[in-house]
Amino acid sequence: SSLVKNPHPTVEAASFELTTEEEIVIRGDLATPSEPGAPVVVCVHGFKGFKDWGFWPQVSRGLTDSGYACLRFNFSHSGIGPDRESLTETDLFETGTYSREAEDLKLVLRALAGNRLSGAEEVDANRIGLLAHSRGSVSSLAVAASQEFPVRSVVLWNPVSSVLWWDEKARK
Repeated sequence: SSLVKNPHPTVEAASFELTTEEEIVIRGDLATPSEPGAPVVVCVHGFKGFKDWGFWPQVSRGLTDSGYACLRFNFSHSGIGPDRESLTETDLFETGTYSREAEDLKLVLRALAGNRLSGAEEVDANRIGLLAHSRGSVSSLAVAASQEFPVRSVVLWNPVSSVLWWDEKARK
């Protein structure tokens, strides 16, 4: 049998770190296909997920192999530490909010648009899609609705059905 060459071979993802106004680090990766000018899919993880959890690495490879750039990041309050895999920042995890996650996503998109991420100059930051799982759907919809960024599509995997899961005491 013969092997079919992939028409869009990927390059290694370039890692980045951004700092929020609270001086908390957002860690992420931008993977780009070999051809410049690709649209960007931003993968937005859920409540107990993170950028390298479960299906996200395979989704990223599939997207870049199909000719898209793929940006994945961990929310600043995800609890995932510098090793990008371990829940070591539980104090941050306990204080995460939907609003903070929307601000984190905006910070990432501003860095992308401003070419402040390695590889950003190779992509078309005017063609952005958001791919969100679970709780990440809330920030993705909020940011897309703001119309501050050229978000052309939003795909939600298992989105939350309500943001009022907890009683009044827990919400405070």
